[in-house]
Amino acid sequence: MGMFPEFADLDVRPSRLDQVSGPRRRRAAFPLLARTFSSVTVDADVSLWSSSGWAQGFVTTGRKVVHCCTPTRWPYQTDRHLGKG
Repeated sequence: MGMFPEFADLDVRPSRLDQVSGPRRRRAAFPLLARTFSSVTVDADVSLWSSSGWAQGFVTTGRKVVHCCTPTRWPYQTDRHLGKG
């Protein structure tokens, strides 16, 4: 996983879905997203999330701060974001 050097010392734990790449594979993983995110519990006093929507599904033991970058577009613009077929 690529990461900014400023985050190298932080505890970052990507899910297995983070390894899914390519438009067709991302489309195949779509049904798994909600279940994957809601099955992860983050044990922290405060967690900071930057997302277009899925971060809200994570369960936290403390406060959750979510920066919603922009509304998710790829479900509505599938040809542009996921490729055809």
